[in-house]
Amino acid sequence: FLSENNAIFLEGFFRFRLKDYFFELKENLEEAIDQLLADKEYQEFIKLLRYFVEIQEPKILEVHVLFYSKEKFRLLDEEEKPLEQEYLLKVLGDLKDEGLKYEDLLLSALITLSPERIILHRSEKTNIVNTILNVFTDRVTFCRDCELCRNMEERR
Repeated sequence: FLSENNAIFLEGFFRFRLKDYFFELKENLEEAIDQLLADKEYQEFIKLLRYFVEIQEPKILEVHVLFYSKEKFRLLDEEEKPLEQEYLLKVLGDLKDEGLKYEDLLLSALITLSPERIILHRSEKTNIVNTILNVFTDRVTFCRDCELCRNMEERR
């Protein structure tokens, strides 16, 4: 543009030549604001869940969480015995019928049980694992190579 012209009218240049640039800039800014608001909302949610965990008496000493896939998990008690489905349903009430995702069910179960220790077996860094870490902080430990982990690996 400047190689063919001696003068530039900034207002016209901004309005016509940079229109696509400003549109893209506006889109990116809106996306960044939305992400910032979502992050703030998530942090407030985590604070609320931490509060629930802190005021609740532990109903169980230890919970082992076995992740079989991204949508399948199993909970075991401190003796490594499965937490019975009936017990979990009684604890969680009718949440399963409300169409909640497995992450919501897992988090609800852990908050309701409020265990003193949570052991995550063979877990990957997923959103639910990060949320569990943020809510239960120092109660969470990771296990990668115990008998339960080896048995899980054999079943895969």
